[in-house]
Amino acid sequence: MGGESTGDACTYGYFEKQDLSRVLDGVTAAPIVAMGTSLGGAVSLQAAADDPRIAVVVAVAPFSDLRTVVKERAPFFASKGNIADALQIAESTAHFRADDVSPVAAAARIKVPVLIIHGDHDAETPYNHSQRIFAALSEPKRLILVPGRGHGDSLTPAVWKDVDAWIDANLRP
Repeated sequence: MGGESTGDACTYGYFEKQDLSRVLDGVTAAPIVAMGTSLGGAVSLQAAADDPRIAVVVAVAPFSDLRTVVKERAPFFASKGNIADALQIAESTAHFRADDVSPVAAAARIKVPVLIIHGDHDAETPYNHSQRIFAALSEPKRLILVPGRGHGDSLTPAVWKDVDAWIDANLRP
């Protein structure tokens, strides 16, 4: 099983979603729950839009689209031109289109249940990314905003219980 992403450059889901689908080629058990945090959540969402083997998605702190998250995470001194140049270099080097890296665009094509979890104090990827994705999804869907939690700490024991219950309630046999 070889993936398209070589590991030399991250494409934020452009090739990684294909890698996930190739991994699923070797999975014989079903149903499949795709779950990821941050980039992993964004990849799971993008893969679920195209791979019918994915039955449920749980995305924790995903970004809505690459251009927005890059602008938000860029150093305060980076100009719009710096950001545009950086994205152009990334596209050229890694052979992908930044505009095609969009969990929010993928959300409109997802036909399976999606649970999104996000800390409401996430300084890396603000929770409005998850709100945009959630708005674009079809039912069944659920958004859990975890009070007082940041980017890497929203999966509390109470939230894990919600995750388990939600997956159990939404798996299709």
